[in-house]
Amino acid sequence: MLSRIGNYEYYETPDNEDIFYVNLHRCASFFIKRDKTIIHGSRYYSYPCNESEDFVRLSKNILDNVTEQDIENAILIGDKIISICKWFVTYGHFMDEAFALCDFQNQFQDKSSKILLDYHTDNMVIKNYPVYSNYTIIDNLLFGNTSINAYSYGLQILKMKKLYLIKHAITDPMFHAFPTHPRNKILSKFSILSCKSLGITQFRPVFKLFITRGIAKHMNRNLDNESEISNYLIINNYNIINPEDVSFEKFIRILHRASHIVMTWGGALTNMCYCARNTNIIILKSKSYEHEELLLFDKIIKTYHLKVNVVLHRDNKINIPFL
Repeated sequence: MLSRIGNYEYYETPDNEDIFYVNLHRCASFFIKRDKTIIHGSRYYSYPCNESEDFVRLSKNILDNVTEQDIENAILIGDKIISICKWFVTYGHFMDEAFALCDFQNQFQDKSSKILLDYHTDNMVIKNYPVYSNYTIIDNLLFGNTSINAYSYGLQILKMKKLYLIKHAITDPMFHAFPTHPRNKILSKFSILSCKSLGITQFRPVFKLFITRGIAKHMNRNLDNESEISNYLIINNYNIINPEDVSFEKFIRILHRASHIVMTWGGALTNMCYCARNTNIIILKSKSYEHEELLLFDKIIKTYHLKVNVVLHRDNKINIPFL
């Protein structure tokens, strides 16, 4: 049954029907019924209109390894579970899904419900994408003891009696929306909420920030002249920070202080939701992301009233005068 809360559409399973979850350890992230049929909307490619031959073959290979004994030995995690259509394990998609879940939970009438996430905390399964402690930190900040990370159960199948599964396709209104409730919840946990968060920015001192990144293992996303860019920005009084080298709290505090920010394209752009209103942002776009459009982040930009300009690469380098 398809229901709605605010801007969210979600699938609601019957009260007494057993629903099972097959997690990342089995390379799946699928909700299934007892007969092992996949619940549509479990993964971004599992909506009926997207069921390609590749999807059918992949899901069959995965579910062939789920035995009747696995189903019978499934661990019951509750009878009111909220989850969301799963995309990739990358930081931007994790943030997007966690924010949507938190916002939905805030609007949901039944406060006894639990959130089901599925993110890796080691590289036993996901070999080419690093483990970020920020996933667990964000989980704890947004959900406290109301969430379950399916990954922590290893190969174990999880069982629930009631599932509320949020639709989260690109065309859904809350896809990459990063609503204010989760953002303000995180800022308030760090005691960051201030007059700047309310839009009073005329007295904010100039604080310039360049957000760098490490070398990506899963794809070649780095610009070829990042050192040259850093040196130029240092000369022009920019503070340099790599989010991977500082605590999540420190990074958010610094980000919220900044009046001018230079950052590179990628999942880290979702961190723009922590910026104060009217922050000036320059985004450097490398060759690996030239197929993506700024429209993907348009909801963040509009919600938080950011002033954004994009500088496109030339042969995977940024022309310094454009900065």
